[in-house]
Amino acid sequence: MTRFQSFELEKAQAQAGRVNWQHVMQLSARVTRLRSRPTLRRGDNVVVITHQARLRRIADIEPAMRLRQNRRVLIIHDVEIIGRREGWLSCLCEEQKSLSPLVQEQQS
Repeated sequence: MTRFQSFELEKAQAQAGRVNWQHVMQLSARVTRLRSRPTLRRGDNVVVITHQARLRRIADIEPAMRLRQNRRVLIIHDVEIIGRREGWLSCLCEEQKSLSPLVQEQQS
């Protein structure tokens, strides 16, 4: 079973035609790679889902945010409540290519 790992939750913020990622909070998530590659349609775009992240329910989490762990980045495309007591979230994510060290330094 995959263990919980620490991630930074970040939110996109557009400034002067650029997208900057703003830190929202640190959280723990259990991330698993999906063997089947389901797709989600967002308007004209089709996104291939590569991972599922499970975490405690957080009111502020929404699609288009991302989970970042050092150079690893998971873009959140869908969020759903799971469990009987609605205490957990399942986030369907797409893993992006690793951030270069320079980009990572600029976002910190």
